[in-house]
Amino acid sequence: MNVNKLLVSVAAGALTIALAQPAQALTININAGAGLSGNAAALQAFEDAADLWENIFTDNVTVEIDADMSSFGNTNVIGTTTNVLVQDGYNTVRNQMVLDAANEASNGIVAALPTAAQFSATIPSGFTTGSNIVGTKANLKALGFNAAALDAAAGTTNDATINFNSDFSFDCPSSYKLERSRA
Repeated sequence: MNVNKLLVSVAAGALTIALAQPAQALTININAGAGLSGNAAALQAFEDAADLWENIFTDNVTVEIDADMSSFGNTNVIGTTTNVLVQDGYNTVRNQMVLDAANEASNGIVAALPTAAQFSATIPSGFTTGSNIVGTKANLKALGFNAAALDAAAGTTNDATINFNSDFSFDCPSSYKLERSRA
């Protein structure tokens, strides 16, 4: 499996920032651990993936990704990712979504989201609804929530973690470099 292309795919999973349109407002900081810092080709691939995503999203936010390479002790898993989740009241998140979408004509439908008081649902026995909603910290930043407040709520300054298994050999094929140069 081509690790560079996998890096781009994993970055997509870790960077679940919603409602993208072409522009360059996003900043992705790769906070490289010792294993990634010691592998120049892998670090460059992470930076290249970050550059590609920065050119797609329009939200003026900074996303912090802790990234590393370490031995998993086997070759059954090539990598792992996690994102940082934060919860807040449904109305708080809904209202921020409406505010964020207000200046984008294509997102006018967002204003039709019901408030908690307007919402009703039929749910199966044994399930309940709650008044909070969970989102990734990166998504909430993109919606305009205060980054420092999100850091405090989450207890961490990073937005996601990516760790690749150093037990896999790493390569950077020229075909990938060619594809990137066309992007």
